[in-house]
Amino acid sequence: MRTFPTLLLAGALLLHALPSPADPMSMFEGASQGRGDLTLGLGHAKPYTVDNLGRRDADGTLRLHQVVHMAGEPDRSRDWVIHPAGNGTYTFTLSDASGPGVATVEGARLSLRYAPHPGMRMRQVLELSPDGTTLSNTGRISLLGSPIGHLDEMIVRTGVAAKR
Repeated sequence: MRTFPTLLLAGALLLHALPSPADPMSMFEGASQGRGDLTLGLGHAKPYTVDNLGRRDADGTLRLHQVVHMAGEPDRSRDWVIHPAGNGTYTFTLSDASGPGVATVEGARLSLRYAPHPGMRMRQVLELSPDGTTLSNTGRISLLGSPIGHLDEMIVRTGVAAKR
């Protein structure tokens, strides 16, 4: 009879150790790259790439360093620190945002809300593909409640996920 509880415990530990295939946050562990277009106002879409390097701390915090390469502009770096808050909710800071943000994960979908600048709001929805290899990122930018831009990006893993 002791074997059954031992097997249950071993199975639970094994499942906990494996990354969830539906966890969109896991795409940012290790190296990944995003390619997309940003459109502001009535302007033309501006292509960009983002090089990501992330790791998860033992407490579940995700630390993500990004280098943004925007066409016609100097490269810029930024850092995210994303803390689990329970029940699929996270709080985060972003080095180039005007305040803290909130993220929620529901299945394969990650939703982000934050203020890039005072009066401006960014809402992003990142959706993990069924095979877990790509993450689509759609963002909507508003200023004082009026839409002023959007982004569309595809993110792929380029390196091995960092160990916890």
